[in-house]
Amino acid sequence: YAISIVRGRGIDATALRWLAAHHDPADVVFVDGWTGKGAITRELAAAITEFEASGGPAGFDPEISVLADPGGCVRTYGTREDFLIPSACLNSTVSGLISRTVLRADLVGPDDFHGGKFYRELADSDVSGLFLDTIAARFDEVAGQVEEEAKELLAADRAPTWEGWAAVER
Repeated sequence: YAISIVRGRGIDATALRWLAAHHDPADVVFVDGWTGKGAITRELAAAITEFEASGGPAGFDPEISVLADPGGCVRTYGTREDFLIPSACLNSTVSGLISRTVLRADLVGPDDFHGGKFYRELADSDVSGLFLDTIAARFDEVAGQVEEEAKELLAADRAPTWEGWAAVER
């Protein structure tokens, strides 16, 4: 599933209620590609607290997991190196032709799911499948290295340092 959270606008509460109706909230894991200063990390924690305080189903873990955490903002990450996440520059053409969140009051009501746009006109430029196939083709090649690095990562201190946030405050 995908769920929308927009800095300064909050999380898709309708989607959270739907998830809770179909799954145990304790089993839901929030995942993102990258975190820099940790704004979305903080936004998620605040949004879950606000959602539960307003009577929404409880039990969602407000922590987020990311592929790249150069800002030191999460406990669960693939790397703390700063990698360019393809969707950051290729957007919908590596994301199934789906846009980022559309959250306009003239299109999305207060009890609606947050919106998104399907870019049918970009179908000839869509490389989503190629992107996934290219990554999957390397799984066997890196499996041993991943297993070894995962052991090291799990044994390491993974507490957030909030280096990215601290850099912004300086």
